[in-house]
Parts: sequence; C-alpha cells; structure tokens
Amino acid sequence: MHSTRPVQRRPTIRSSAVCTARASGLVHTGLRWYLVAWDLTRRDWRTFRVDRIAPKVTTGAPFFPRSPPEGGLAAYVSRSVSLSPYPVRARVLLRAPIAEMAQRISPATGTLESVDARSCLLLVGAPSLDALAVWMCLLGVDFEIREPPEAREHLRRLGDRAHRAAGVEKPKAPTDVPR
Repeated sequence: MHSTRPVQRRPTIRSSAVCTARASGLVHTGLRWYLVAWDLTRRDWRTFRVDRIAPKVTTGAPFFPRSPPEGGLAAYVSRSVSLSPYPVRARVLLRAPIAEMAQRISPATGTLESVDARSCLLLVGAPSLDALAVWMCLLGVDFEIREPPEAREHLRRLGDRAHRAAGVEKPKAPTDVPR
C-alpha cells in the first residue's frame, strides 16, 4: 500500500459505526483478504475483512506510516483471526516439521512456530475444549497440549471415554504400573 492518507470505513450491514483508520497493508490468509490499519479512535491496530468494507472510501490529510505490529502484518492478521475471537486459546506442540504442518494449517486457523527439525508449536483458538481436542486428534500427528492446563485434563477424560466406547481397558498410567 502506497497511500499515506487515512481511510474511512463506512457502515456496513454488520456494523453501524464509522471507523477512521490509517491503512498499513493488505494480507491474504489463503481464504480472505484483510486490511491492517491503525484505528484512530481505538488507538490500536485492527484488521478489516476487505469484502466487508463499504465501497465508498474517503481520505483525509497525509500521515506518516507506523511501524507494523510485532511479527509483521501477516502474523498480526493470523493472530487476529485465529486466536482473538475464541474463548479457548492454546499452545500445542506438534510432532511434525513446520513445513508439513503449514500445508495443513492455514494462517486463518492458527500460527505455527518452528521448534526444531521435527516439531513445531501451534498457537490456536477454539470455541470449546471439545473442539480443540477433536481438531488436534484429527491432525494425524502426535501432539502435546502445553496450554491451557485444563485442555490436557479434558483430553484425558475424552481419551478415557473413547477407550470405554471401543471396549478397550483404560491404559495404566506410569504410576499404576506394578514395580
């Protein structure tokens, strides 16, 4: 984006508020385009889905561009759409290389960080502990939920239920093994 004039987002069907922001850049998540801008009213970075911006845009006096948010515009959008809207936020160690997981996990779904050649960390949001647990199991790789602690306990209970449903005896925990 080369313009240094503020953009005014007009009301849309979903929002009746007028927002004046200083556009910083466009980011594509693989699913949608987002405008990243500094909101002059909130005095904070915001993301706007481009398809929800009303067609008429007005500009004002020129401004000096801000430094992008931590990690850059793409990382900010990924955090905004994959973590912020959800009540459950998790850090999950995936036992697979980041390149492999990046093929399966869109930036709109979660943020990946490399740990080493064989594993990566997923920062992700979910509507519930159930949704988080099921999605992690469906990824098809070994994983370890690092945070939140209640997600680990929830996963243990779901695992116990799955064993009972399959007619399998619950595996013994290391403390249950006779010496």
